[in-house]
Amino acid sequence: MRLYGSNASPFVRKCRILVGELGLEGEVEFALAEGGPLDDPGLRAKSPLRKIPFIEMADGAVYYDSRVVAEALLTAAPAERAAALLPATGAARLEVLTRQALGDGMADAAVGVAYETRLRPAEMQWGDWLDNQWGRVLSGLDWLEAQPGLEERPAAAFDLGDCAAAALLPYLDFRFADRDWRPAHPRLAAWWDRVKARPSVAATIG
Repeated sequence: MRLYGSNASPFVRKCRILVGELGLEGEVEFALAEGGPLDDPGLRAKSPLRKIPFIEMADGAVYYDSRVVAEALLTAAPAERAAALLPATGAARLEVLTRQALGDGMADAAVGVAYETRLRPAEMQWGDWLDNQWGRVLSGLDWLEAQPGLEERPAAAFDLGDCAAAALLPYLDFRFADRDWRPAHPRLAAWWDRVKARPSVAATIG
């Protein structure tokens, strides 16, 4: 299998963390796919939306976006490992998927703010839209901060929802160092201090 993406993308990082958690490092090759967007015509043919990540399976099938890539990785892993990251059925599965959706949605908003502020001239930027998008990031951080049992994670568990959160936080540090999220979210900051040393996470930060 070959996973295509950028080192900076939180969506790609989520999938790379998942690869490590599932023990698939020896089976998944990471290939850089960057550009404006995906300048390489061959990559565009594989990803018609011109978005990352996407994964090419051993049989040539290609899957995107990051949630489908995550599903492909979970399907490729031993069943017991996959179940530890995403329960097979019921409310527990929906809870994990919802936290994945939260992390992905926050990342989507943050990436939008980064593009708007980095690539569009200041006089053309839409202030109300930027405030709305950043407000989504902040409300998501507030929700994560208030999670019951945060102090016990990841010692008690680490799942797909945690992968999404662990992919988002370093992106905020990278693109928005001037908007430090830690002072208002001390429990989440302590969680991140524990999680960033996890081998699957540490391997994606550098």
